[in-house]
Amino acid sequence: MIIINNTEGRIEDYVESNDGVVLFGNKKVDINVLKDSPTLNKVGKKIATAKLVKLVPKEKDFLYIRNRAVSAGNVIEKEDGTCDLVPIEEFHNNFGKYAFICRGANDNGDFFSHEELEKKYKTFIGKAVFYEHDDDNINKARGIILDSIYNTNGYYVELFEAIDAKAYPQLATAVKNGHLTDTSMGCYIGKAICSICGNVSKEVNPEEGMDDRCEHIKRYKGLTYNGLPVFEDNRDVVFFEDSIVGTGADSQAKIMERVASKKNQSGIILPQYYQKKNDVFAKEQNQRTFQGRVHNLENKFSELPWS
Repeated sequence: MIIINNTEGRIEDYVESNDGVVLFGNKKVDINVLKDSPTLNKVGKKIATAKLVKLVPKEKDFLYIRNRAVSAGNVIEKEDGTCDLVPIEEFHNNFGKYAFICRGANDNGDFFSHEELEKKYKTFIGKAVFYEHDDDNINKARGIILDSIYNTNGYYVELFEAIDAKAYPQLATAVKNGHLTDTSMGCYIGKAICSICGNVSKEVNPEEGMDDRCEHIKRYKGLTYNGLPVFEDNRDVVFFEDSIVGTGADSQAKIMERVASKKNQSGIILPQYYQKKNDVFAKEQNQRTFQGRVHNLENKFSELPWS
């Protein structure tokens, strides 16, 4: 089964392939319908490969999760759990007032406004899920983003993802049991605005001598300058992946629910063997391939005392 998105970017529509015949519902369709999905348009080198992810041969092979991916920064979080939105123009015009009472940027000094996320949250749909942003090769994908919504109560993007538990059982088990809870997204940026001086940066490639970032961003991004936080307000955003990570830059980007598993996972302590310097999840072989299974077994046998 190959999941695609219809023109409205949802996940109700599926393409099923039987003996080379592609069916959309009960109708035969051209396989090129996959290439025409508006959420899988070619944007860059990584997107061109990421859009080829095709999953879900069997639903039981996958772990489904909901996670908070990225939060709007121009929002005031209140003690009663509600949020007040500050329009982005007002936020920048009165930055001294809102700098420390709004959510602000993530730990990397990257800021995403409500206005930007509301426009671009659907670009997540159909993209791949990786581990620790190891996204240079689509064969390293651990899953796929099935759907994306913008939560207008909390002002954040929430994703529905399928993790390939058959291919990566160790990772899936760690997520299911609550040993891994953080997520982190990847995106392309068209331009970025400095929170201090308002400089608009569009070209950043130091190797080719192109870097129009101001000194605030070059030297203080993620820190403070004259008592104010320094960050980049990212615009023209296109999201190309989401990753399961040990510690994310956005402290609120968490896995919210393991679907079909309502057990409370609070208070779980990470087992010692997950804390090894050599990351077991990064090295996990794809169990869907014979070669992957063989290598994985060889690794396990080599660790036994008598070997």
